[in-house]
Amino acid sequence: MQTQILAFIVWGTLALAVVGTYFFFLLSTRQPLEGEDYYRAVGKLRKPLLIAMLIVLSLTFGFTIGSLPYATSRDLPDRVIYVGVKQFSFLLSSQPLVSEVQMDTLGGELIEIPANSRVEFRVRSFDVNHGFGIFAPSGELVAQTQAMPGYVNRLIVTLPKEGTYSVLCLEYCGIAHHGMRASFNVFSPVTGSTQ
Repeated sequence: MQTQILAFIVWGTLALAVVGTYFFFLLSTRQPLEGEDYYRAVGKLRKPLLIAMLIVLSLTFGFTIGSLPYATSRDLPDRVIYVGVKQFSFLLSSQPLVSEVQMDTLGGELIEIPANSRVEFRVRSFDVNHGFGIFAPSGELVAQTQAMPGYVNRLIVTLPKEGTYSVLCLEYCGIAHHGMRASFNVFSPVTGSTQ
């Protein structure tokens, strides 16, 4: 069964349960209870409602815990690429970038990544917010994240297609924004070529 259909069925069931509970209480309160009778009636409903809520929350937790976006030991990246961003340039490096001075002193390193390997891009800005968009050789957007000053965003992707990937800034950051470009190559580990 498709995930969307299953989600719709679960949502519909929960919606019917909420509406049914509402009407149950609406119909059960037509004749007002006085004094002790009221408190006894309310007390009888508390325990079943608490148990029902705990069951629903436990089931929801159980079905969704596996979908959390956190890496496990089997999801650790094969390679880490450090990305420094400032107006109006990107620097992709295999060395950690901790200061803006490194962007001026480190040369443009040719980054080559084996196809189908998990790569983590650690993206940080040294001035203003920028966008970090990875485009496949065919021109389609593969992944994106923000480059923010004082913060490192981690973007983990698997790049299946061989060729030259482009990196473009996706957030207007100044007059030379259109010239912010970088690239890296994804090669076949078998043939060693980028086609």
